[in-house]
Amino acid sequence: MAAASGAPPADDPVGGLTWGVDGAAAAAWAADAAAGRAEDLTGLPAAVIAIAEHVPLRDRGDYYGRRLTEAGVSVEYLPVRGAVHGFLSFTGLVQLAREAGPFTPGRSPWVGAAHPRPEARSTSSVAGMESENELGDYLRARRAALSPAVAGLSDDGSRRVPGLRRDEVALLAGMSTDYYIRLEQGRERHPSEQVLRAIAGALRLDDAATAHLFRLGLSVFGTATAAPTVAPELLRLMDGMREVPAFVVGTGQDVLAANAMARELYRGFARYDNLLRMIFLDPFARRFYADWDHAARIAVGNLRASSSQFPRDERIERIVGELGVRSPAFANLWARYEVRPRTREDKHFRHPRVGELRLHFEALAVTSAPGQHLSVYSAEPGSADSDALILLRRLSEQATEDANGPDCVDDPDGPSDSDNPDDADDPAGWKRPRRREDVARADGDN
Repeated sequence: MAAASGAPPADDPVGGLTWGVDGAAAAAWAADAAAGRAEDLTGLPAAVIAIAEHVPLRDRGDYYGRRLTEAGVSVEYLPVRGAVHGFLSFTGLVQLAREAGPFTPGRSPWVGAAHPRPEARSTSSVAGMESENELGDYLRARRAALSPAVAGLSDDGSRRVPGLRRDEVALLAGMSTDYYIRLEQGRERHPSEQVLRAIAGALRLDDAATAHLFRLGLSVFGTATAAPTVAPELLRLMDGMREVPAFVVGTGQDVLAANAMARELYRGFARYDNLLRMIFLDPFARRFYADWDHAARIAVGNLRASSSQFPRDERIERIVGELGVRSPAFANLWARYEVRPRTREDKHFRHPRVGELRLHFEALAVTSAPGQHLSVYSAEPGSADSDALILLRRLSEQATEDANGPDCVDDPDGPSDSDNPDDADDPAGWKRPRRREDVARADGDN
């Protein structure tokens, strides 16, 4: 797969659109016949790219989607799992084509996760269709991620692939190499619980990764259905948390609801709608997260854990499809197949108006709504970060007042429209106030 900009891939599929046209004639109209050849794609209308998985020009669709995205064009990418070229023409013969019916962007139940490159293919099933070899994909990814030293094996330095070899995993798990190879290749589809537990030990899988392995290897696990909306009672509870940022996320890390402090915390982002899209597509994220690489890895591992519990969730597949095309960083992390549910951690933010924030994060599962989590940030009482949360609360209250009516009074000491977010002396975008004094002022102690 070529990079999103520059020349098309070496095996240029655009040639398929210029068969029968030679030399100068082909060059003259190449950009009109294949828009991906044009140097400038700005100003084009929003696009929907729907492409079958098993079509020779699939890479071309990926490439064109990236070019459009770079040019600022809105793109919805919908790869169709298991389909071949022209499958919509065979509604009388192919079940997949009958299920597709009229193409409806945003609601089509027959699209799957994007495949931006072979090593990053999603293995989720879609609309009742089983993937080719989910268990084998997972075993290969985790085997490649485990070094011989961590597994207690010697490394002679002559390995052709990263991680462990198949025979080494079989040795550590106490099974024949032939049987393990058949598991990875998908020729053995019904491993026992004992076998899976042995493999989990050999690959040094933690509890979450082991649970995912069992979901793939055993047929006793059912498929959960995620709750699409937030209950009024949960909204009321969240809004009552006036001292801390709190928000509800769904299976695909969509922000389903948020209180005023959470909205203020993430105010620097262009859109506060999906945590993954914010991290990977909004440039502000690299200033907001003190350790962006860590935040990105945790977010992708959490999405993997969610996809394990909800393997047919359309929203998860759509966000994987979009980010797989638009963000190479996401595609690379997704291909590592790390399953790490995010339940608690310490966060380090750089807020544009409050400054440095070190907060503790807790994700609380909403048992009455599968797939939803109430996320809450807190700070150590009496600390500088606790003061920062008080200031954040006052800013959120002011923003709420400004949004609710024209009669509210602006803070004369607060930031003005004349403040320059690009001030070289202030990379965060706003001069950070002296915290204790600002907290006192915000609380009315003048």
